Amino acid sequence: MKDIFIEPPPDNATLEQAIEYLQNKTHLDFTILGGNFITITKKEGNGFSICGYLIDINTNELIVGAVIQSKNSSTVSDLKGYFELKNL
Repeated sequence: MKDIFIEPPPDNATLEQAIEYLQNKTHLDFTILGGNFITITKKEGNGFSICGYLIDINTNELIVGAVIQSKNSSTVSDLKGYFELKNL
């Protein structure tokens, strides 16, 4: 694929692990067809991300461990209340 440069997956990775690694590192989807073929397509979405801090409106305390969810992905706020949803 043109203009995509990443480190290869670990040498001991299974095919499924390698595909998951590549999907997480790129904007591509990989689908195994019949065990002999793999299709590679660009992930849908307009490629924007959203991030921020979750703060309790009443106490101004950071909200740690909250689940933030969109239609196609989710994440959890970290120890500082920070979260990122990518490739929406």
